[in-house]
Amino acid sequence: MRDAQAGALVEAFVVIGILTILVTRAYLHATGYPQIGGSTLHIAHALWGGLGMVVALVVVFSFLGALPRMVAVVAGGIGFGLFLDEVGKFVTQTNDYFFQPSVAIMYVVVVALLLVNRWIHDNRTQSSAEDLANAAGTAADGLIHGLTPERLARARRQLRRAAAAGVDPGAIAG
Repeated sequence: MRDAQAGALVEAFVVIGILTILVTRAYLHATGYPQIGGSTLHIAHALWGGLGMVVALVVVFSFLGALPRMVAVVAGGIGFGLFLDEVGKFVTQTNDYFFQPSVAIMYVVVVALLLVNRWIHDNRTQSSAEDLANAAGTAADGLIHGLTPERLARARRQLRRAAAAGVDPGAIAG
């Protein structure tokens, strides 16, 4: 079962990740590449990235609704960007942050993620069961936070498609 909103959420996650890389690189350049941890430790921003991705998972596993999903997209996107920014350290024996092919590696990872996202969400139309499940999810979120006119219209379209595909009208009306 595919979530009708997941494609846009993955794209937002990737955009936030890319912006995080750009902001991180600009900040580090502007500040002379400071290191957190003193003279013996180096707390790499990849660790903060991992923490951001863990926070995203805990939020999305623990809470229902559109708002927690957006929090997870932002926290996960920032975490992904911080992690991916340090790829040069992970592919070289010298932990070289400035390893030139790092940009190409980041590019390939981002493009691959976007292509997989497109393949998952654009490869075929939503099934009637997916339409019904997505409409139910929208309704459940609406019970908690209310429904915007756009979300109500989307849920109604999904229900109409499910009914047109032969889903039992009792399942929709009941």
